Amino acid sequence: MKLRATCFLPLLVVVGTLTQHATGMLADDSCMAKLLLSSGLNATHARHASELLHHHGLDQETFATADYSAASGLLRDIGINTPVDVFYIYTALHNADGATSPCAAGSCVHTSAGFSCQQKSETHQPTDMRTGAFADVIKELQNKLDELMQAQAKPNEATAAYTRWGRQDCPTGASLVYSGMSAGAYHADLGSGVNLQCLTGTPVYGRFSDYQWGGIIYPALYKFQEQNEPYASHYTNGYAPCAVCEVNGKTSTITVPARSTCPVGWSLEYAGYLLSSNFNVDRRSMFLCFDEDIQSLGEVANSTSSHNLYVVGVDCRNDAHCPPYYNARELTCAVCSK
Repeated sequence: MKLRATCFLPLLVVVGTLTQHATGMLADDSCMAKLLLSSGLNATHARHASELLHHHGLDQETFATADYSAASGLLRDIGINTPVDVFYIYTALHNADGATSPCAAGSCVHTSAGFSCQQKSETHQPTDMRTGAFADVIKELQNKLDELMQAQAKPNEATAAYTRWGRQDCPTGASLVYSGMSAGAYHADLGSGVNLQCLTGTPVYGRFSDYQWGGIIYPALYKFQEQNEPYASHYTNGYAPCAVCEVNGKTSTITVPARSTCPVGWSLEYAGYLLSSNFNVDRRSMFLCFDEDIQSLGEVANSTSSHNLYVVGVDCRNDAHCPPYYNARELTCAVCSK
């Protein structure tokens, strides 16, 4: 029964119209079930495939002369999509001979009641599985298996995040999560928070009354003196921006004070200078690393409602840790990732 691949589906429609298919589960001892079991399919898959083949009028002779591409297309059309199952079924029905077939020299053919052994309609020589279509499908299955194993072995890509103070953008190699405004407690208040926040430019509110304040947050302002380097009077009374950045392939970030480079094994995200509140006038705040090339969101002539930021230096007047530190010399910093 020699069929071209392009003729399979029209023929199946005719067969489906003219044949009264049996309903219910086919017997496990049918020649089709035995054929499929001999190929390597487990009992459940063999029974299910046997029922689908019978329902659609397909049998051993349908696949005897079909190449793998046409046969796999037929099997997918009837709902058998797993590559391994397709391979086993094609192996069983295309290559069965007297040594492996339950029908000996005959063929397992479709009948209205199930499958039965009948004399083969023509001589069929089994295909050498080392060549031709079988070699291609084995290679394809091996490639898919390799891809699955590589996907399982590949760890999830790590990411690390940090805040770049004083900038609205991220360094090369990092992606911007969001940018905003640096903000903290009023410099003269006794309470509220200690740490600086990077406030987003697009706030989303929940329940609110607009009635009573508890903790209060203010924009952060640069307060640089003319005699101070590196910023000097640059952006004095300027609002400090910030950016939250994400870098792929890293799991940790650290801030290294008094260095503009990173330890061995760490990568530099950005370098700058330590800023904090004024030791003699303002309330305490955290030391943060601001970018060496700072930006401003705008300047004000004079503001009394702000969180003030000053450069940081070491007091060497009464301690023995100088040198290597020098009195009041502005401290650098580096944000590093690994």
